[in-house]
Amino acid sequence: MNEKSKIAVCVSVSESGRVSGILSSLGYECVGFKPDSMSLIRTVITDSPCAIIADTERIARGELAKAFSVMEGECRPLCIVLGESEDSPLASMGRTYCLSVLPEPYTLGRLISGSLTKSKISENIFPAPAGIQPEEPDPEILLKPLMEDGITKIIRKIGIPANIKGYRYIRTAIMLVINDPSLLESVTKELYPEIARLHDATPARVERAIRHAITVAWDRAEGDEEYLSKRLHCRIDFSGARPTNSELIALISDSLMLEARGKKAEHFMLSV
Repeated sequence: MNEKSKIAVCVSVSESGRVSGILSSLGYECVGFKPDSMSLIRTVITDSPCAIIADTERIARGELAKAFSVMEGECRPLCIVLGESEDSPLASMGRTYCLSVLPEPYTLGRLISGSLTKSKISENIFPAPAGIQPEEPDPEILLKPLMEDGITKIIRKIGIPANIKGYRYIRTAIMLVINDPSLLESVTKELYPEIARLHDATPARVERAIRHAITVAWDRAEGDEEYLSKRLHCRIDFSGARPTNSELIALISDSLMLEARGKKAEHFMLSV
């Protein structure tokens, strides 16, 4: 495999298998590096990867910024930073794309190849074999990346810090509940164990981390109440009682499901 097909990767344990599988399916070879700037720079020099995929849960923003500032110019690989919003300080450091989640395989391939611009990242692209007219994409699939971005934005607006485990667990919980609302009927026996499996943790740790994340947000009381009230269609009061884990997960997932139904209906009306 030539140097052009290597990608330097540093992501969380829970994501490493999925990232490796996606990159392998696209024909790339993963080259791991330790979560510090010197290791990243050394990997870029010795392996000449065409891109870097890093997760700020694994390597700190400061370490990434340090490495990016050294790797300037055209020789610097394209950098995809997961777990960051578009307004992250890292986004301003040329050829860096900050995404809340890993894109679908085809979109990721387009991004790495340079055929997908920042303004087009959020659009899902569906390839079709030569000579075959592409079918109208399923609205459910089109809405998935938008819903994931919505989850991340709401959690951030609540004021839950991105550097604590509860942040990731809450995001995963909401995504799981949106896919299977029945999980809310068995939070302790089904939802927490599934989150624990995905993040290599235990159900008890998941429950405590989510509760801690909510406590931190309500103690700090720095959330955007106006935005949350409009988005969640109910008043969020940080001076009042904290919601339970299941209450917060249910509130956000229900709001996003209703929003998605509205967008799906709008898409149907436009395509008729």
